[in-house]
Amino acid sequence: MEDVKVIPGDCNAMVDQAGMPKAGLGLAFIDPTGISQISFETIRKLAEDRQIDLIINFNEGMGIRMNLHQYTQSETNALSRFVGSTGWMERYRQSPMSFDQVCSEIAKEYLANLEQLGYRSVDSGWIPVKTDQNVLLYYLLFASKHPKGNEFWHKIRRIDPYGQRSLLYP
Repeated sequence: MEDVKVIPGDCNAMVDQAGMPKAGLGLAFIDPTGISQISFETIRKLAEDRQIDLIINFNEGMGIRMNLHQYTQSETNALSRFVGSTGWMERYRQSPMSFDQVCSEIAKEYLANLEQLGYRSVDSGWIPVKTDQNVLLYYLLFASKHPKGNEFWHKIRRIDPYGQRSLLYP
């Protein structure tokens, strides 16, 4: 276990202390319980000059939809820090949008920000996680800088939570 390093504290403040190597391939599982727990700047620092794949808990259902009213009250807010930009808010304020439309705008902006970091094919890697009543909680989002990572993710997506493989699922 000499390769394991535990760094207690806020990941946004401690990311520079992680000391991750620039060479090699890594995987970061970003699993905040709320969007206020991780900023896009932290993702940027993790991805900088590294081949690191990302699995991100994108809290659309619980984190964004339930709290959107809070995030539109101020220019500086947890959602804009999570997304990494404020274009979604400008579009929201310019014309009225439904929850679905604004969530779609937020997701598009987040994906565009990941693409600016060198990630590809991030728009097709979403896996919805829902309650027993079919209510969206969050998405698992995969992002890779290498085509092989995306190929593996697409193969994983063909397997449902019960192990059943699908012939039709892309």
